[in-house]
Amino acid sequence: MPAPGVVEAASTALLRWVGGAGLTARSGPPTAGAPSASKGPDGPGPKKADVHVWLIGLLPEQGLRPVTGVDPVRFRMRFLLATARADDVATLDLLLTVAAAGPHLPVFDEVPAHVWQSAGVPARPAFCVDVPGHLDRPRPVAPRVTAPLRIDTLPIRPLAGVVLGPRDTPVPGMRVESADRTQVAYTGADGGFVLDGLPAGRDVRLRLSGRGLLFHHNVTADAAAPAVIRCEIKEA
Repeated sequence: MPAPGVVEAASTALLRWVGGAGLTARSGPPTAGAPSASKGPDGPGPKKADVHVWLIGLLPEQGLRPVTGVDPVRFRMRFLLATARADDVATLDLLLTVAAAGPHLPVFDEVPAHVWQSAGVPARPAFCVDVPGHLDRPRPVAPRVTAPLRIDTLPIRPLAGVVLGPRDTPVPGMRVESADRTQVAYTGADGGFVLDGLPAGRDVRLRLSGRGLLFHHNVTADAAAPAVIRCEIKEA
């Protein structure tokens, strides 16, 4: 026989909890007409139920981060606890006393009218308890590695260049960086710079800024070294 699910287990536990207070309980809404039957303590014979334990909703668990990956799905099961008779104040008092000291604190929210209408019984004083629950999610199984590991490497190279202004005058203090801004250098007094770690055999796009200028320059893979970059700087 399969093990009970999380909802069935919670409902059974609540019925036992109510029964521990000397009350007879039944799972499901109160019923109109004939008294509800529940298993009595002295045998399988029917006994009038004092309390009905009724699951009326599943609510998201509050105060937790969103479910991701293989984290369990967490939620709350809201059970309505109602007396079998609308005028059974003594049973309601006993139930409240037990609930105050029990594992699940009572929740005093107004019971919507449609809940009673769906059961076909008049509204009556009642309260709810929230029981936490969770469902474990299956963990994905990583596939076995059946082939040797392969590491692909990308050859890199330094790129040397020089930035020249009008009449081939070196331009110092220019910021030179790769287009993805992972490599940065500044031109020296001779206008020269070196960028390390650029991919070999590929064209490189550079971004240059400084001295009031901002422009781009493409250096082809077969360009002579050092790469010469010319910029126009207006003389004062």
